Amino acid sequence: MFGKPEIVGLGLGREGMPAIDSLANSTVRIVIANGMGVGTGFHFLKPEIIVSNAHVVEHLISSGTAMSAIAEDGRTWQLKVLAFSKPAEHDYAIMEATGPKFDGREFLSPDTSEI
Repeated sequence: MFGKPEIVGLGLGREGMPAIDSLANSTVRIVIANGMGVGTGFHFLKPEIIVSNAHVVEHLISSGTAMSAIAEDGRTWQLKVLAFSKPAEHDYAIMEATGPKFDGREFLSPDTSEI
């Protein structure tokens, strides 16, 4: 019924994959132990690094609640917070994912060719 959305300016990702597929394959759902979703994140710089917004995980960090990242294929990784900002400042959380292999997962990285 609906085709893939066309996103202007994304072009091709790694290995010639359409950038929209690359983007979709780098995102994860952030969930707590009971499976309740709290937000999303994405693989960044390398597959085992997940970035999200601090406001998504702030209450989990302060309460010590365990978090996981779930890919669309069901693979689940446990998350450990490496760094985060106050949501009112920069609103980021950087986490390390451990668990199953990351085979086939994409990760986002900045294009520094124009810097």
